[in-house]
Amino acid sequence: MKYFELSIASYQGKTAHLSLAEHGAYVLMMMTFYSTEKPLPADRRVLYRLLRAETPAERKAIDAVTSEFWSESNGKLTNPRCDETLARYVDWVSKQKANGSKGGRPKETDGLANGNPTETQREANANPSLTHGKANGSHDLESYSENDLKLPTHTSESDAGAGAPRGRVRGERKRRDEEDSGWKPPTEEQIRAGY
Repeated sequence: MKYFELSIASYQGKTAHLSLAEHGAYVLMMMTFYSTEKPLPADRRVLYRLLRAETPAERKAIDAVTSEFWSESNGKLTNPRCDETLARYVDWVSKQKANGSKGGRPKETDGLANGNPTETQREANANPSLTHGKANGSHDLESYSENDLKLPTHTSESDAGAGAPRGRVRGERKRRDEEDSGWKPPTEEQIRAGY
């Protein structure tokens, strides 16, 4: 395995009591387990060397994590969660190999694969509501003037006028949200007083 998923909530829920050194030991043990795809050696001298534990504190951290989270069987250390994750990974890899052996994507013939185009549309239609030369699929394009096809744009409240769509005016939505929440910007006096 080149990477593994770590459920932060699950990990922290089960390891909140560990020291910093113990967290390091546990994560390094999981990384070694996943990268080799094998159980860890139960022999402490070999395990310490494998995990690069040089100080008594580092060795004590490995011992604490091993006794709490790893099980020894036939001279090997395993962890139920790591075993489950590795089994899912091995299953996924075997499925990917099986799919790959089927030959991959269909071969292209005259720009079509299985009767479907192999490329997406290169340029978007100038007006997405136009369908086969008709606006909204019902009227001829020629029946619309240039102004009918443009959306109104406003740069300030004074440009908007009474019939402007709600929220299209710059600042209108922010002002409306402030009114709805009851929030008001601080006055200069409040700012000077350390508001």
